Amino acid sequence: MGQVPDVSRDLFRQLAGSFASGVTAVTTGRPGNYHGMTASSFASLSLSPPLVLVCLDLNSSTLPVIEETQGFAINILARNQEDISRMLAGPGKHDLGGIPIQTGRLEVPLIDGSLAQFECRLVQRYVEGDHVILVGAVEAGRVSEGGEPLLYFRGSYGQLGDSAQLPSSKAS
Repeated sequence: MGQVPDVSRDLFRQLAGSFASGVTAVTTGRPGNYHGMTASSFASLSLSPPLVLVCLDLNSSTLPVIEETQGFAINILARNQEDISRMLAGPGKHDLGGIPIQTGRLEVPLIDGSLAQFECRLVQRYVEGDHVILVGAVEAGRVSEGGEPLLYFRGSYGQLGDSAQLPSSKAS
């Protein structure tokens, strides 16, 4: 094996940010203690059984709540939910106060107006670097009719369409 070149944190962010992704909000908790955070590191993992994965920073204040409750939801945010994404982005921003929610079958909070919602039971966790990969068994879900996804590309929010529409606004 050859020598691995040094990749700075800033370069890695630029590299990873060049992959346009949808924006999700991971939500969890119990009444009076709901938590949420934005996450773009989300993927479907398996059709049978239905599994998804999401990656969270080890210092996330949402992580211990997921581990305690053993359940979480993945809310795929719609284009008109950029404000929700901003509210839940960054360290310490986990409060769902002011965000319209309902509780799902697994009693996890679900964000109203999301394009899709996965209700998951935590089945596995893998620590790699400064993040943990959470694997969730999808036990319920909903898909809304219509709407467009909220996209994230190179540090900015965008929308579907030609490249002139990306980026639409810089994330703070």
